[in-house]
Amino acid sequence: MEIYKVGEDPHWQPGLGLFDLYGLPLVIIPHWNNREGGEELDTSRCFMGRERWARLEALLPPGLTVLGIEEHTAAIVDFEQGRVEVLGRGAVIIWRNRQELAFAAVEAFPLDLLGRWEIPPAERFPMPEGIPEPSEPELPAEVVRLVWEREAARRAADWARADALRGELYRLGYEVQDTREGPRWRPAGQGHAPFRPVPTPETLSGT
Repeated sequence: MEIYKVGEDPHWQPGLGLFDLYGLPLVIIPHWNNREGGEELDTSRCFMGRERWARLEALLPPGLTVLGIEEHTAAIVDFEQGRVEVLGRGAVIIWRNRQELAFAAVEAFPLDLLGRWEIPPAERFPMPEGIPEPSEPELPAEVVRLVWEREAARRAADWARADALRGELYRLGYEVQDTREGPRWRPAGQGHAPFRPVPTPETLSGT
């Protein structure tokens, strides 16, 4: 990405809007701490320098959040957990009113610090034409039987048996969640995957 061209007056161009769907109007500036210019030339703020950056900052419309990312650093935005994790060698900076709020690597900060946000409904992410919708994952009949066997043990207060079956299901690659509406499942070790209802054995009897 070209930040500026020699001879042009400072101005902004529309970006990709990666976070627009989440209600987060961000201005992301990589290479925040660049020092390739040495002592004679300020190349921080993605080679713009502080003086040029101040002029550009004054042109930003209100309500935007500036997110500076230092070199060799990543900001992992986790909407499910509502946080931003910082990885790498440097820091991630929230820049407001010419003040820095910095978070070093191996730190995390609340996503709310970037502004108000929301997870959009699934229908706002339509699949491109020609790409089929992903099919719902199916549970093997044996796994369904074990889940309901565990449910029966829970209802009978046979907690030792229920715990043993939970361990067996996890060994087979499935995690079980107990709800008032019945057991739910997801692949083991996929903490961000949604839990899905477990079909009843009667549903599978004809398959």
